[in-house]
Amino acid sequence: MPAFPQNADPDVRPGRRSSAVPRASWALAAFCLVLPAVGWGLTQIHLENDVESWLPDGDPDAARLAWFKEHFPSEDTLVLSWAGVQAGDPKLEEFAAAIRGAADAEGIPRGGSRLIDRVVTPTALASRMVESGVEPEDAVRRVTGLLVGGGPLRVVLTPVGEADPATAAERIAAAVRVAADVDAEVAPAVAGDPYAVPTSADDESGDGEPAGDIPFAFPAVGPHDLTVRWPRMDASAETLAAARAAVEGVRDAEGRPFVEEVFRVPGQPAAISVTLSEAGAADPKATVAALKEAAEAVGVPRDELRIGGRTVTAVALNQALKRTALNREAPAWKLWERSPVLLSFLVSALLAFWLLGGLRVSLCVLGATVFTVLTALSIVPLTGGGMNMVLVVMPSLLMVLTLSAGVHLVNYYRHAAENGAPNAVARALAVARTPTTLAAGTTAVGLISLYVSPLTPVSEFGLYSSAGCGIMLAVVLYGLPALLDHLAPPPAARRIGSSVWETYARILTRWRLPVIAGCLLVAAVCSAGLTRFRTETKVIKYFPASEPVVQDYGYFEDRITGVIPVDVVVRFEQEALEDPEQRFTNRLEVVRAVADRIAEHPEISGAVSLASFVPKTEPLPPDASRFARISYFRRAGEIENRVRENPASAGFVTTTRLTSPEDEDGVSLAEPGDEIWRISAQANILTDVDYAVLTADLHTAAADVLKDEPGAGYAVTGLVPLFLRTQEAVLEGLIESFGLAFAVIAVVMSVVLGSVRAGLTAMLPNILPVTAIFGLISWLAVPVDIGMMISASVALGIAVDGTLHLVAAFRHAPAGLSREEAAAHALHECGPALWQTSLIVGVGLLMLAPAELLLVSRFGWLMSALIAAALVADVVLLPALLAGPMGSLIRRQPASEDDDEESEPPAAAGDVGAREEPTRVKTPEPRPQLAAFTRPA
Repeated sequence: MPAFPQNADPDVRPGRRSSAVPRASWALAAFCLVLPAVGWGLTQIHLENDVESWLPDGDPDAARLAWFKEHFPSEDTLVLSWAGVQAGDPKLEEFAAAIRGAADAEGIPRGGSRLIDRVVTPTALASRMVESGVEPEDAVRRVTGLLVGGGPLRVVLTPVGEADPATAAERIAAAVRVAADVDAEVAPAVAGDPYAVPTSADDESGDGEPAGDIPFAFPAVGPHDLTVRWPRMDASAETLAAARAAVEGVRDAEGRPFVEEVFRVPGQPAAISVTLSEAGAADPKATVAALKEAAEAVGVPRDELRIGGRTVTAVALNQALKRTALNREAPAWKLWERSPVLLSFLVSALLAFWLLGGLRVSLCVLGATVFTVLTALSIVPLTGGGMNMVLVVMPSLLMVLTLSAGVHLVNYYRHAAENGAPNAVARALAVARTPTTLAAGTTAVGLISLYVSPLTPVSEFGLYSSAGCGIMLAVVLYGLPALLDHLAPPPAARRIGSSVWETYARILTRWRLPVIAGCLLVAAVCSAGLTRFRTETKVIKYFPASEPVVQDYGYFEDRITGVIPVDVVVRFEQEALEDPEQRFTNRLEVVRAVADRIAEHPEISGAVSLASFVPKTEPLPPDASRFARISYFRRAGEIENRVRENPASAGFVTTTRLTSPEDEDGVSLAEPGDEIWRISAQANILTDVDYAVLTADLHTAAADVLKDEPGAGYAVTGLVPLFLRTQEAVLEGLIESFGLAFAVIAVVMSVVLGSVRAGLTAMLPNILPVTAIFGLISWLAVPVDIGMMISASVALGIAVDGTLHLVAAFRHAPAGLSREEAAAHALHECGPALWQTSLIVGVGLLMLAPAELLLVSRFGWLMSALIAAALVADVVLLPALLAGPMGSLIRRQPASEDDDEESEPPAAAGDVGAREEPTRVKTPEPRPQLAAFTRPA
C-alpha cells in the first residue's frame, strides 16, 4: 500500500490548519446551534417501563388483554404485609384505616390518601362471603392464598420433647428434610411471638370499625411450642402431608414421641390489597412513599413493610436505572457502585488518552463523544418518547462507537503527519471517510434491524440508536476534523508492536489450515449450546436476589400469595342464556368448577370469582318433586337478583359490548350480547415455572370443565400470557433482526468485494462470534433477556467494521504479493488499530458489569465478550481465510504509482482557515486507502 507522501515544501508544516477540511468553522457553528435544543431535550427525559405496553396493539395477546379491560375494571393493585402480622391484627386494621380513611355517616371514606381508591383486608373479604351465606370455614379456605397464608405447622411437644426442645427441633427438621425433601425451618414459639397469640372477634373489622356487627373472625391460634415452615408450603398437598406425618413420627432414642399434636391455623401471615386511584397510578413513586409513611405512623418501620405488585416493580426498576447513572448513596471512591455508566466513560477515556498519545487530541475525541451521546439522548424526549430499560444502554453503546471511530480517524491523522503529508487533517479525513461511513452504515443496519421486533423497547432502541449512528457519523466526519483542525497539533507517532505483528502475521498465514480448522471447531462446539437457548422477560428477574423488591416478592410467594395476576374469562353464548337448563346458578357453578381446577395448580396460590361470594348450590336431582323444584328455582332467582343488584358483581360478570379479538385459529371468543365471567388467579413469578407450560395447563383445566357445557368457551389473559408472548417475541425478534442484519450486511459485503461468494465467506468472521458466544451462554444456562437480545445485531454491525478494514487492506496490498503475503500485509496494517478499538469498546462496556440492574450488567459483559470474540475472528480467522482459497475470490485492486497522482484541492471559497499560502510545488499524493497503518519502508 502506498505510503503518505513526504512534504515537498519545507515551509509547510504537517498538520497546520487545513483549508481542505471543508467549512470547519461552519461545522463547529452548526453543532453549537443545536446545543440549546439538546439541553432542553435532556431536561425532559422521563422513564417508561410498563411491561403491558411492550407489545404492539395489533398483537393478539395484547388485543385480548385490551378487550378484557374494556369489560372488567382493571386497576393497579398492590399487596402489603410485614413480618408477624396475622388476620384480625389491630395494627393491620389500623394501617388499612389510615390509608383508606374512616367512613362518615353516609359510608363515604374520609381522611384517607387521594392516591388510594380501595383497601381490602382479609377480614373484610371473608366477611363479605359469610354475609352472603358462605360457611365461615369455607370462607377461610377461599381467602387463603389470596390475602392470608395457610400458616406454618404448629407443634405441641410432649413432656419428653419439652424436656429437650433443642433436640426435638433438630430431629423434626431432619425428619421433614428426609420425608418431604424440603429445607424446613423450625423455630420456637417464644413469648411475644405473635403466632402464639390468639385472635378473637373482638378486634376490629375489615372496615376499621369495631367488630360487633361483623359476622366473622379468623380462628384463634392455640398454644404451641414450635413452628415448622418451608418456602411455598401450600404448593404441594403431598409434600405437606408427608412433612406433617414426619413431624408426628419423631421420637427419641427410646422410642418415646417428641410430638403430641401438629396443626395449622390459616390467617397468618396476612396481607391487605390496595387499589390505586388514577392519581396513585399516575405517580407510583409518591404512592409507594405514602404507603411507607402510613405504615410508619402505625408502628411498622418502613424498611419492614413488604409491598408486591406491578407498580412497586416499576418504581424499583426506575430507581435502579437512575442508580446505574448515579447512585448518590454509594461512596465516591466506589465508582463501580456509584455510577457504572460514568466508570465506563472514564475507562474508555483513559484508554483513549493512552492510545492517542496527546492531551488536546484526546480532548477533541472525548468532546465529540460527549456531544454525540447527549444529542442522541435528547432526540428521545424531543420525539415524544421515554427512556426505558433497554434505551438506558444506548449512551454507553454510542460512547464506545464514537470513541472507536475517533481513534481510527486520529490514527489516520497521526500517520499522515508522520509521513509529512501537508494538511494532515484533510488527508486523514479523506482516508477515513469510506471505512468510517461503511462501518457506521453497517452498524446502523444492525441496529435498525431491531426495529422489526414486536417489542416496543427493542424497536425503539433500534430506531434511536441507528439515528445515533447517523449523528456519530456526522460528528466524526465534520465535527471532530474541525476540532482537530482548530485545536490540536498532530500527535506524536506511536508504532505499537510493529515487529510483533509482522512475526505473528507470518506464523498465522503459514499455519492457516490448522488455524481455520481450530476456529471452526471451537465455534461449532460453542454454537451447539444454542439447542439449550432460552429467554427471560420477567422484569423481576432483572434485579439481583439481594434487591428489596425481590425479597418482598419472595416473602409473598413463600407465605401468602402469588403476585402476578392471570385471568380466565368464561363465556356463555347468548343462545345458551335462553336455555332453561342454563340458569344463572348453573352457570355460577360451572365457573366455580373452573376456578377450583385452576386453584389446584401448584403455581397458582388462589383464585377468586363471583362464585367465591355465593354458597355452593347443589344441582337439582332429575327426580326432584314439584315442591323441590319450585323451592330450587325461587332460591336461584333470589341469588341471581341479589348478585345482579350488587354493584361489585360487575367486576366478575357482565354482558359483552364488543366482539373479542380473534385467537390464533381466527376464532372470536365472544360476540356482543354474550355473557362473560371473570376468574382472577394469582401466579408465582420467582419460581422457574415455564409460563408456556403454565398457560397450557390453565387452558387444559378450563377446557376439561367446559367441554360438556353447551355454548361455553374460555380465554386466558392477564400478565402471565403477556409475559409468555413477550418471551416468544424476544426469540422471534432475535432471529428476525439478526437474519435481516445478516442479509443486508452480506449484500453490502458482496458489493464491496465484487463477489457473492466472497461476501458470504467474509461474513463467517462476523457471524461465528455471535453464534459461539450465545451458544456458550446457553451451555452455561444463562437465559437471554431483552437487553442481551439486542446485543446480537449490534455486535454483528460492530464486527463488520474490523472486517471491512482488513479486507480492504488485503484488496489494496501492493502488486506482486502472493495471497499469503497480502494477508500478512493486511494484518500488519490493520491489526494494531483493530485491537486498539476493541480494547476501548470492549473494556469500556465491561465496566457496566458491576451495575446493580442485571439487564444493564448482562448487556455490558455480553457485548464485551462478543467484541473480544469478533477481534479473535478478525485477527485470527479472517487473515487465515484470506491467505487461503477465500483470498482468490476477492477482487484485488493493488495500488500503483500511476494511479496515485492527483493535485491538492484548492481552498474552497469561504472555508474557514483558508488563507493565502506561499506558492509551492505540487507533489503527487496517493488516493485514500482503507488501512489504518502504512507498511514500513
